[in-house]
Amino acid sequence: MLAISRYVKKPYIPFCLGCIVVIGILQILFLKLVEWVPSFSPLLFPTLTIFLMVFHLFIACFMAMKYWCDRRRLYLIAIAFAFAGSAMLMVGTLTSFPAWLDLYQLNVVDYNDTMIFFMYRHLLMAVLMIASALLYIVRDNPLSRAAHIAIVAGTFLFMVGMVLLAWLSSSHSSLMSLDLVDNETHQFMVLWSHAINIVLIILWVVTLATLMVITRVRNIFWVGGNFLCVCYIVTLAMLL
Repeated sequence: MLAISRYVKKPYIPFCLGCIVVIGILQILFLKLVEWVPSFSPLLFPTLTIFLMVFHLFIACFMAMKYWCDRRRLYLIAIAFAFAGSAMLMVGTLTSFPAWLDLYQLNVVDYNDTMIFFMYRHLLMAVLMIASALLYIVRDNPLSRAAHIAIVAGTFLFMVGMVLLAWLSSSHSSLMSLDLVDNETHQFMVLWSHAINIVLIILWVVTLATLMVITRVRNIFWVGGNFLCVCYIVTLAMLL
C-alpha cells in the first residue's frame, strides 16, 4: 500500500488523468459547437487557425522575452522559434483558404497545401521541443559564447528551413511536389495515411517521452509542454 501511495504521488499519474479529462471535455465542446452552429462549421477551421496563430505568436514573444531577461534559459529560445515557426506556417495554411469568408466558394480551398503546412508545422515543433528538453539539461552549466550563438543560430536556421521547405512543397512553388490529399475527393493519399502520419505520431511520442523523462513534469510550464505533445498525438491519431 505504501509503494502504491508513493507511486500515485508522482506527477505522471495526475498528469495522465488530467489529460484524459481535459481532452474529453474539449472533444465534447467541439462537437457541441459544430452541432449548435452548423452554418459556421465550414469556417471553423480557418477561424480556429487564426486564433491559434495569434496564440502561438504570443507564446513565441513571451518565451523570447523570458530568454532575453535570463540568458541562462537557452531552452526557451528553442520553444520561441518553435511557436514562431508554427505561426508562420499557419499563415501558409490560411493562404489555402482564399475564400474562407464566403460559404459558397469553398471549392477553391487547397486541402493538399493545408496538409503540407500542417505536416511541416508538426515536424518543426516536435524537433524543437526535443531540442528544448535537451538544452534544459545544461541550464545550470554555462556555455561558451560561441556555443550559445551557434545554438541560437542553429535553431533559427532550422525554423527558416522548415518554413521554406513547406512553401516550396506547396502549390506556391513548382520546385517540389508533395501529394498528401486529393483535392477532388478530399481523401488522404497513401503517403500521408501509411507513412507521414505514422512517422509524426512516433515523433511526438518520442518528444513526449523525452520531455517527461527530462523535466519530470515538475512545474506548470513543463506540464503545458507535455500536454501539448499529448494533444498533437491525439490529433494525428484522429487523422489515421
